[in-house]
This record gives sequence, structure tokens and C-alpha cells, in this order.
Amino acid sequence: SSQSPYFKFSTYFVNDKQNLMDIMIHLGNLSDDEERIKEELLLLLSFFILTFEHRDPKIKNVIIRNSSLFLTVMEDFNSKTDDEETKNLINALTSKLNNIEKCVKQC
Repeated sequence: SSQSPYFKFSTYFVNDKQNLMDIMIHLGNLSDDEERIKEELLLLLSFFILTFEHRDPKIKNVIIRNSSLFLTVMEDFNSKTDDEETKNLINALTSKLNNIEKCVKQC
């Protein structure tokens, strides 16, 4: 098909609640010495969070219900990484999650 890999990823992978749940489970089960894999999972998780407005309600609900857990994960990552790009991503995710939490309380 003529659709780009990014389009397929953003449309199919990120629209599947099970993929989000799998990422959360793997992030929770990995030990600290598997930092590289955790960073890859963080990157996948970021697609769900940063595109929150475009996700199905069932995915939004998972993100909303777990936003404080995600914020804890972000703090943990931030304390362990020296990589500037990773820190920038974590800052963007933290900001987005804080906005989501704020909106849930006020909207």
C-alpha cells in the first residue's frame, strides 16, 4: 500500500489498547540493568501520551487512570539518564501528563 510506515504505526499500533497495556507491563517488569530496553519502551509509550487527543476513549482512559504512575516512571527515568534527548522527551511527557491530569479535574 502507499501508506507510510509512520502512518501505519500511528494509526494501528497506537490505536490498540493492548499494545499500551503490554508496554506498561514490560516497563514494570524490567530491571534497572535493562535500561536500553526501557528507553525503547519509553519511546513507544510517548507516542500514546503525546497523541492523547487523537486516541480512542478506551486508550485515553488507560492514560488518565495511570497518569500518576506514568509521572513516577518519568521521574525515575529522569534521575537515571544523562542523555539530553531523553530528558527533553521526559519533560515533554511530564508536561503533557500534567495537562491531562489538570483537564480531567477541570473539564
